[in-house]
Amino acid sequence: MFKKILALVAAAALAGCTVVVPGAFPNPNAPPTYGSATVNAGFTRTVQVAAGGPIPASSVGNCRGYINGPPDFNVQFNTIIGLLPLTISVQAATDTTLVVQTPSGQWLCDDDSGGNLNPRIQINSPVAGVYKVWVGNYSGAAGFFPPATLRFN
Repeated sequence: MFKKILALVAAAALAGCTVVVPGAFPNPNAPPTYGSATVNAGFTRTVQVAAGGPIPASSVGNCRGYINGPPDFNVQFNTIIGLLPLTISVQAATDTTLVVQTPSGQWLCDDDSGGNLNPRIQINSPVAGVYKVWVGNYSGAAGFFPPATLRFN
């Protein structure tokens, strides 16, 4: 079945078509595409990623755009509860979206809270643990993965 889906996606990509994988879900247990890092409260980390993918972000709730199956990045956040907020944001030249799975399994989404079509999620009382992050874009077009800067602070 996977080979069949892969062949269809490849054929659509070669034809320049929009590729959306209906019924697909992101896989928070997959290894992150761009790696992992530990971030302590009060410090900043940035990561360069490519935004988007074939999976509708709406598959995990009231989210927008298209994301990949595996997370783009996992961040181990170390904090004393309530000490400092955790902010996850994206800067890009195109319209991007943000999907985050918290350590408790809750899904958080944002579209334009960071201004200029950039997403931003602020967690005011974050718990320590792994936050799994996907950077999406509004286009499900095959091969369209605009560069973006993912920021944790």
